Amino acid sequence: MDYQSTREYTKMHWLYYGGCLSRLIHYIISMRLRHPTIRILGGKSDFKAVYRRVNSFGGSLCPNEFCVASELCTDLANDLLHCPDWQPEKVHSPHSNLILDPLLLEDSVPFRQAKELDIDIPVDDWGRIDDFIDDGIAIVPDIGNNRNRAIQAMLLAIHTICRP
Repeated sequence: MDYQSTREYTKMHWLYYGGCLSRLIHYIISMRLRHPTIRILGGKSDFKAVYRRVNSFGGSLCPNEFCVASELCTDLANDLLHCPDWQPEKVHSPHSNLILDPLLLEDSVPFRQAKELDIDIPVDDWGRIDDFIDDGIAIVPDIGNNRNRAIQAMLLAIHTICRP
């Protein structure tokens, strides 16, 4: 692949990833509209160590090639998150005990009401995980066991796909 092709390939992937924030904001607003009094939690999992290891093997395409691993983890995590039969208490990453409790705002902090969106977002009370190159970002409404499911889904996906 020549230099110009490499630059165009890189730009295409950056444009795809550039939509991550927009997709997540739209999802958060749709959750706030549906659940005006429920916490909406967000968390990030970082693949940085793996990404740097891949990058060190040379080549300017490594960030784009690494997206294959991060997108596989994100897709698997979303599948787990939306699987009603998955029990994260029984099937989870061996590293799940290392995760700290989430930092939450005080209950006295009021929620603001969201304004209507110009687009339709499918109803999804399970939550959603998206990725931005080497970061997996989970957004879930704090309903039922969603908090634990989101944490466990990403950890299990990373462990399953990226383990030695």
